[in-house]
Amino acid sequence: PDGKRVVYVIKRMDRKTNRYFADLHLASFSGGGKRRLTRGDWMDSGPVWSPDGKRIAFVSGREDKTGIWLLDPDGGEAEPLIPRATQNCNRLVGVAHGAGS
Repeated sequence: PDGKRVVYVIKRMDRKTNRYFADLHLASFSGGGKRRLTRGDWMDSGPVWSPDGKRIAFVSGREDKTGIWLLDPDGGEAEPLIPRATQNCNRLVGVAHGAGS
């Protein structure tokens, strides 16, 4: 929202289990301050900034259930917003941000 930082997804593969996982990362547009926001054996995707820039909503397959989670980009653990969302939760996050309307 302030145009100073971007959140993005990096996908990785675990060759031992032949599974893909994805984590959220944060970077500054000014060229410094890259860091990983999430880490785990699940898929985090579809990050969307809250209008005030204090939280990031994202879709995650944690606990073998797809849901919508919230994260403070300045630190802390992700918290479930909707721990068991429908199969259309990727679209829900996009619509909440103004896409697809």
